[in-house]
Amino acid sequence: MVNEYSDQEHEETTDKVEEWYNEFERSELFSTLSSRNQESAGFVIQCFSKYMYDYQGATPDQWNVGDMKEVCLNVMPRKITADDDTFEAVAPVLESFFLFLSQTDRIANAKKLAEKVAPLASTIVQNASDPNNWGMAKSMAMMAEKEGVNFTNVGAMNRLLLEKNRNGENTLVDNAVDRMLADANLRLPDILGRRMIPITNPNKIGVNAKCPCGSGKKYKKCCIGKDISELNSNQKSLDYNNDEHQD
Repeated sequence: MVNEYSDQEHEETTDKVEEWYNEFERSELFSTLSSRNQESAGFVIQCFSKYMYDYQGATPDQWNVGDMKEVCLNVMPRKITADDDTFEAVAPVLESFFLFLSQTDRIANAKKLAEKVAPLASTIVQNASDPNNWGMAKSMAMMAEKEGVNFTNVGAMNRLLLEKNRNGENTLVDNAVDRMLADANLRLPDILGRRMIPITNPNKIGVNAKCPCGSGKKYKKCCIGKDISELNSNQKSLDYNNDEHQD
């Protein structure tokens, strides 16, 4: 049964998982991870926890195999813009984390979760690298990288998207934008005028660091795992004057 979303419950879940992660980080199981996977561990676990609650309505004591597979195979590949190393870390990091939760009696079915997440490793990476699985935000970010455009520069992104739109190029981004516009009954200018959360290598942002969106909150309690095209509700205005649109 999916829980009704609660900001308080979300924050409690974040705090609980952070406490578990801090202990996990000092455990023997964590030490067996490769250095590359250790670097991604905090980001992977926080995103997994966030998506389990945001999309599946599951608090840690409700984590189950079905929801875990949905988040790992579909939600994370669709929403997270990161390099292959991050996605290669998902299965081994979660497997070790679940085993830690089993050893410390935190979750009753943690051992089963560990057994079921391990075989998903290659599929997670494949799904994350397949453009057909990307959401609009990830498609836009990957297009910007391919075109050599700074995704955090609103003016540059405006011009790139408008150019693509004028040229009628049949790209994945065009299709993704069209689907979103149709679903939300929005026009392209409505989207282009909105502030986007910056793309940043997740491994370079500490979960306790200030969020790059400028809210002043910690990354773990603000934009970790968010679609980069989501509106930043902490900004006073979504409108830009002409000067702000310049490169």
